[in-house]
Order: sequence, then structure tokens, then C-alpha cells
Amino acid sequence: MEIKRIYHIGITVKNLEKTVKFYRDILGLKMIEPPTKPCAEKSNGKAVGVEGAVTRICLFEIAKGHVIEFLEYQPESPIEKPVPMNALGAHHVALLVDDIDAYVEKLKQHGVEFLYEPLTIRGGYYRGVKWVYFKDPDGIIVELMEETE
Repeated sequence: MEIKRIYHIGITVKNLEKTVKFYRDILGLKMIEPPTKPCAEKSNGKAVGVEGAVTRICLFEIAKGHVIEFLEYQPESPIEKPVPMNALGAHHVALLVDDIDAYVEKLKQHGVEFLYEPLTIRGGYYRGVKWVYFKDPDGIIVELMEETE
């Protein structure tokens, strides 16, 4: 018995159509399953731990076998914005790109908010990696990384 790999990463968003426009049309990710019809089966709420939940999903493939699942819930989130990065359970997705500066410029042209300019890591496992955090339309933190060495 063993864990083989991460099967997918799931991220809850406010509006799947808005998410598709950003991740497909601006970031350029490949959508492999468009937004589904709402799933309102009685067992759904119990399965996801949200009483009476109605869910929709869509899937993006980053590379073969690397999938991000976006979920939209009814009832909507009890919080207005994502938790800060130091909150218990906070997470982010890091996307490896071949030209981080070009991506940053492209995203800035679409009004994407960056937390700072790209930095290069000087030591450890990620030595030589250039990285930057930005916010998606829901304020969720996403990271771009480029291996420069």
C-alpha cells in the first residue's frame, strides 16, 4: 500500500464562469471539464461536510496528470475573502513557467494584483528559482515559479 502522487488540487471559488475566464483565457490553462450542472443529491452535502450543499466543478490540466479542480458551492462561503497565508490550512498552487517576467507583464496588462515583484531564492531546495505571488479574481493566492539555474 502506497500513496502514488497528488491526484488533484481542489479550490473553492465564488463563480466558475469567472474562474474559467481567468484560468483559461488569461493564464492559458487547458480546461478538461467545463463547469458541470449543479449536483444537489442529498448525499452530496454529507460527503463534502456542508449540509444541503449544491456543487459544481470544472477541471484544468496543467500537465499530464496534474489537475486543478475548481468547486462552486451553494450555499455560498461563510467568509467574504480567502484566509491570510499564515492561517491554519491556508494553501496556494505554484505554477512552473518558462518566462516568469513575460507572464507577470501579461497578467499586469489584465489588471492582476501582485503582492511584490519576482524574487530569486538564494539557497536550499528551491535555490535559483524565481517566484512571485499574485491574486486570482477571488483573491486566492497563486504562485508563479521559474527555474533559472
